[in-house]
Amino acid sequence: MPASYRIDAVRGRVFTTMDGVLTYKEATGLIARMGADPLFNPGYTELADLRQITAVEMTMDQIVEIAVLRVFAKTSRRAIVASNPLYFGMARMYESHHEASSGGNVRVFSDLAEAILWIDGEAVPDKA
Repeated sequence: MPASYRIDAVRGRVFTTMDGVLTYKEATGLIARMGADPLFNPGYTELADLRQITAVEMTMDQIVEIAVLRVFAKTSRRAIVASNPLYFGMARMYESHHEASSGGNVRVFSDLAEAILWIDGEAVPDKA
């Protein structure tokens, strides 16, 4: 399955993994399943790993639609990790639209360790 999630209630975190070909239907289905999960808490943080995506079959309008969906609380830190430059750029578009629509707390990273530091509330080192 290209899009899945795991809830860690002890850490208060949702681990989202996407791999292979990511479609609009797959992404919106993941959001619906997660939001309906009785273990899900909107105040949890999220670590979304997009490093294994091989293709994204979504239009820009569909990315914008997904960006404005509300499942997590506005204050929840949500880190997206994408190492491929194309998918990193798409994730940044998502971040921009999400922030414009809700002021949400989403940030995109190319490095997994930096993403974890950030969602844990720690300083992320500057790259010089």
